[in-house]
Parts: sequence; structure tokens; C-alpha cells
Amino acid sequence: MGSSWRGYIETLISTRASWGGHACWRMHLDEVPGNQEKRARRITNTSSESRTQLTQQFAKSSGGASGFARRQVGAARAPGGYTIIEVMIVLAISGLILASSISIFSGQRAETEFSQAVLDLQSKFQSYSTQVSSANIPSGYTCALQYNSTLNKEYPALTPLANQTTDSTSNQDCLYLGKAIQIVPGNTSIYVYPVLGTRTVWNGTIDTRSFPSTPLQANNEPALDTNGNYVLNEPYQLLNGAKVVSANTNNNSTEQDLLTFYTNLQDSNTSGNEATAYTRVATFATTDVKSTFLKTCIEGGACGAGPAATSLAGNTWQLCVTSSDGRWRSQLNIQSSTNGFVTKTTDGCS
Repeated sequence: MGSSWRGYIETLISTRASWGGHACWRMHLDEVPGNQEKRARRITNTSSESRTQLTQQFAKSSGGASGFARRQVGAARAPGGYTIIEVMIVLAISGLILASSISIFSGQRAETEFSQAVLDLQSKFQSYSTQVSSANIPSGYTCALQYNSTLNKEYPALTPLANQTTDSTSNQDCLYLGKAIQIVPGNTSIYVYPVLGTRTVWNGTIDTRSFPSTPLQANNEPALDTNGNYVLNEPYQLLNGAKVVSANTNNNSTEQDLLTFYTNLQDSNTSGNEATAYTRVATFATTDVKSTFLKTCIEGGACGAGPAATSLAGNTWQLCVTSSDGRWRSQLNIQSSTNGFVTKTTDGCS
């Protein structure tokens, strides 16, 4: 049996080329009894071993499903860098910090701008009070008295000169009395008007030749031309959008929107205040700027529920202003002193 089997194999090997090479040889071996079962077992064993090896390799390298998930997240990580989620968290925190910094900086800047507006306003009022004792009727105008039949009085009226360089204001019939300051609640501006008066006291159309001792005796009048129009008024714009809230005195909370600075009317002023301040109980609207109503108030006529004028001596005029966004308020306080006027500011408004 063995020799016949070897002879059969030798015959197959000798005829290999005629069967078409290795493939045909494998097919023919499969026809040998028992070879198909052996080959099937080898394939099955090989597949089982391969699956076992792959499973072990997967478990060892990735730690199973959790390792696979970690590897997927780590796929977005650059060598030595951060994941996308970590970068997004950092960017979000940085954005919040930047927004907070901008808000804080904007608030500090707005507060600084408001403080500058209040300081500039304080400087302006101090300047107004000191100008009163030294100012004169502006050059470029001539002032003459004009009779008002309704009021039965002479009042000063300005006429512009043709030659603006000529100063003919000396030895005239008019006096420069001071300034009237008008407040309009809610406005971003205040309005300043020169106030003139007669050099002597007039009784109707009769000149008494006596020197006036009060603004009323001098027929105080805002600077007007011969047609009754306002001239030389000085609007002042508060800085950085600041607005006027209200104005009153420490002993009277009623709105007092008119403050006047008048020079002392003395033939020889050797001591004491060089100027006197008065307030009027009145509430002005925007339409009252350069109005007949304002003119009446300055003259001392019907203006509000209060007296014609209240001296600021012993009192404090309180001007409340607010920032453009309403976040801050400050109060300008003007007091009379032996040397003129003192202006102070305080946080908040009383």
C-alpha cells in the first residue's frame, strides 16, 4: 500500500505542469481522501486564532470601548497641545474677562468725563462772579436811555457802532451791573446775559441826579438793542453731555432758576463785597430763553411765587447736575463771602 501511494504521488508531481501549476495541484490534493476535512479544520482554527489575537491586541492597545472613545477625543489633540473643547473654554473665559474689563473701563471713563464737566462748570461760575466787579459795557456798542411808556421808565439800550474798534462807552448814561444766569432743568446748556442799568435814578422821565444803591433803582435790564432784542448773551454748553437737574437754595426747595451777580452800587467801594448775588423763585422752560418772561424776571417784575429777589447773603444756591446717562449727580454750591463768592462741589444732590 505504501509503495503504491508513493508511486501515485510521484506520478502527480511529474504531471504538475500539465495541470496548470500550483492552483491545479492544490485542487487535486483536495481530492485526496481526508485532505478536505483537514484543510477545513486548518482554516477554522486559523480564523479562530486570528480573531483571538485581534481581540487581545485591541484590548491591550485601547482598553476596550472606553479607550476607543478616549482615542477619538485625543484625535483632535495636537502633539503637546489642547483639545478643541479646552480651547473653547479658554476663549469663553477670555471673552467674559474682556467684556468685564471694557465695561469697567467705560464706567471709569464716563465718571471721569462727568467730573471734568462739573469742575469746568464750577470754574465758569467762579469766573462769572469775578468778572462782575471789573467788567464794562463791551466796546463796539454805544448805550443810550430809551423810554418805556408801559413801564414808565428809562432803560438802557445798545446800538452797535459802525466802527467796531471805537470804544465810546465812557461817560455814557448806562452802567454795567453784572450778569444774569438762567437755568433750564433738563437742558445741557445754561444761559448768561449781561445786565445794564441807568447811571442815575430816574423817576419816570425825570432824572433825579442821584446815584442808585440797588439794581432796581438802576432800572436793571438785560442787554437789549433799541428794538428790544437780546444781544451779547452767552450760552454755555456743559461738557460731555452733562445736564441740569434743578436749582434752589438751602432754605427754600422751590425751584429758583435765575441767579444774578451784581456789582456793589457805591460811589466809593472801599471795603466789603465787590458784588452781590440774588435769586428768583422761577421755573424756566426752553421757550423762556431770551423771552419776555425772562426779561420781566430780571427787571424784578412778576416772575414766580416768591419775592422779587432774594439775597444770597447767608444762603447757598445749589445747582444739581447729572451725567448724560444719569448714573452720577453732583451739586454746585455758591455761597456769598466777605471777598466775593465761593463755589464748591459735592457728590450727589440734596
